[in-house]
Order: sequence, then structure tokens, then C-alpha cells
Amino acid sequence: AILVSGVAGSGKSHLASAVGDFVSNFGFMVLTAKFKRGMEYTSREIVSTLMDDMVSNIVEMGDSGDDSDFDYTHRVSQALSSALDAGSLSALVDFVPSIQSLVPGVVKKENILCSQWQLVFLLSKLLRSVLSQDRKIFLTLDDLQWADP
Repeated sequence: AILVSGVAGSGKSHLASAVGDFVSNFGFMVLTAKFKRGMEYTSREIVSTLMDDMVSNIVEMGDSGDDSDFDYTHRVSQALSSALDAGSLSALVDFVPSIQSLVPGVVKKENILCSQWQLVFLLSKLLRSVLSQDRKIFLTLDDLQWADP
């Protein structure tokens, strides 16, 4: 992890964007979330969108026609299926809907309530499953100081 800090307007976001463009040339999946001041979006919504984008990208890789991308998508699906049981996957689908496209047979169940700590646990299992498959991810959390607790 790298933390870039500085005064407002010093170019931190531009630097992160430029590094993201650079590392994408080396096969990194580049994902960005921007937190905003005020209550326009909750941190939960921003993280949900970020994780859903990541999983959607992995699903799209499986449909790209490239054998290594197809294998990667399959390995991530298998790793996630091994890491979480059906109930946990169903709970995660409420937060990351594209899980249904990645893991066959996952059914979204209505009214599943997850505490913040349960969600952190599920997301850590998702990230571990993705990162354990030998692909790199460049993740930028921009203006993190505006994230709600």
C-alpha cells in the first residue's frame, strides 16, 4: 500500500491517475473510487460500486476470447466458491451484485442483513480470492478523508 498525501490542489489525484495509466500497460486492473464531501454518496455505496466494477471486469475477461483470461476468471470463481459458503455468497451478492455472474448458482436472498464487520470479512475473502490468482490490481481510493466512518 502507498499513501500519497499533500495539500489540496497539489496533484495527488493526477499522480494516481498517471500511475494507473502507466501500470495498466503492464496488465494491472486499474480501479478507482472517489469519496466526496457531504452526504451525496455513502462510503458503503462507493465501495460497493468499486467491488462490483472489479468483479464485472473479471467476468468480462472470461468472455474476452483469451484463454488465459478465461482461466483466470474460472480460478477466481473457484477460489471464491471455496472461500465462502452459499449463505455468505448470497449475502455478498447484496453488496456486489456481479458475483452472480462470476459464481454460477449463487442466488440473491432478500432481506439478508450484514453487520459492518461481517461485510468487511466477506469483502476480505473476495479480495483474497481475486488477488490469489496472480493478477495485479491497482486500486486508488481518492479523497479518502471524506469517507464516513
